[in-house]
Formats: sequence, structure tokens, C-alpha cells
Amino acid sequence: MKKDMKKKVVKHLKDDMKMFAHEKAEDKKLVKKLKKADRVKKEEEIIADDMERYAKGKMHSGSKKGPIVKNPKQAIAISLSVAKKKAPKAKKRK
Repeated sequence: MKKDMKKKVVKHLKDDMKMFAHEKAEDKKLVKKLKKADRVKKEEEIIADDMERYAKGKMHSGSKKGPIVKNPKQAIAISLSVAKKKAPKAKKRK
């Protein structure tokens, strides 16, 4: 009787370990998605701020002393570049 019970317990524990491993993998995917969503949200905020500056006529190319940006495509390119630099970076895998 004891051997039967021991086999059942061992089998149950192995099943639990498989289930937990699957849940752990799902949790990692979810955390990764959340971090990416946070980074994208920050980029969108930066781009929106830059486009407001363009609309007000206060966006300069290069530095604050550079010429004022008049082309909307150039404004988009500048804001994407700035957002890429300022947004939080994803950690590199080792």
C-alpha cells in the first residue's frame, strides 16, 4: 500500500513541476510584453511632444541654434530619432 501511495505522490509532483514550468514560461512572456509596451508608450509620448514643438514652430534641426524645421516629414524623422535615443533600452541577454 505504501509503495502505491509513494508512486502516486511522485507522479503528482512531477505533473505539478511540468505545470509550474509552463506557467513560468508564460510569465516570462508576459513580463517581456509589458516591458516592451512601457518602452513603446514612452516613445509615443516623446514623439507627441516633439510634434507639438513642430506645430508651434519651435523645432530646430540639429541644435537650438539650427534652422527651424518646416517640413513635416523632417519633423517626424527627428522625433523618431530622439525617441529612439531617449526611450528606456531593453536589457541585453548574456
